[in-house]
Amino acid sequence: EQLDDNITELELAEQAKLTIEQSGLIAMYQAEKGEKGRARVENLEELISACGQYDLPIDEDFSSPLQGFLAYTSLESGEGQADEHEDAVQMMTLHSAKGLEFPLVFMVGVEEGMFPSQQSHEESGRLEEERRLCYVGMTRAMEKLYISHAESRRL
Repeated sequence: EQLDDNITELELAEQAKLTIEQSGLIAMYQAEKGEKGRARVENLEELISACGQYDLPIDEDFSSPLQGFLAYTSLESGEGQADEHEDAVQMMTLHSAKGLEFPLVFMVGVEEGMFPSQQSHEESGRLEEERRLCYVGMTRAMEKLYISHAESRRL
């Protein structure tokens, strides 16, 4: 059975649930005997729950809630892994950097079409919001700020 083309119209948690069910993954794990199967089913249920708790930031530049969720979880998965006073690189969105300061800050992808995004030129108010976010990023640096861009980019 194929997923319906209209799945993107559903809430993110419903998309995840439907995909997991129709893929047969949850049924396969439920058929597994023992703790390993139960743990796998619980992990899938936790994924669905996390999708349901995720709120897409209104001013983020994601083409879909799924894209935003994946970006959020990839950045948040490293949170708390390094001790506050340990030498470590912290990757985060500009939104999550608000109110924080660092000795060194690297802002990457500061190029036309990426930051500011192409959409910011098309929607009123978006360009100004991205200017504010750029200011936030630039003012996080206490000692040095590095801004980088690519001459050409393949997405």
